[in-house]
Amino acid sequence: MISDGMFLAILCISAVVSLITIFYIVISTNEIVCRQRYFKGGGFKGLINFVLSLAFMGSIGYCLYNVPEILFLGHHGTVWRR
Repeated sequence: MISDGMFLAILCISAVVSLITIFYIVISTNEIVCRQRYFKGGGFKGLINFVLSLAFMGSIGYCLYNVPEILFLGHHGTVWRR
């Protein structure tokens, strides 16, 4: 399964996006701790934005989860037998 090109492409892209996200989370946390950046809550509007962003990220994750089923006609790597 690792030799599959599509698997490697999705793995590489996901790894790069994850590393960039972790990098920026570490930088932001460090700036908050060192008092260079301040967290300012957005009230109700900020809560709505947070919930919508969670829903958006969840839908992207769901789509990525279903990539093998879509590309391989729903067979998830099973062997076709007659």
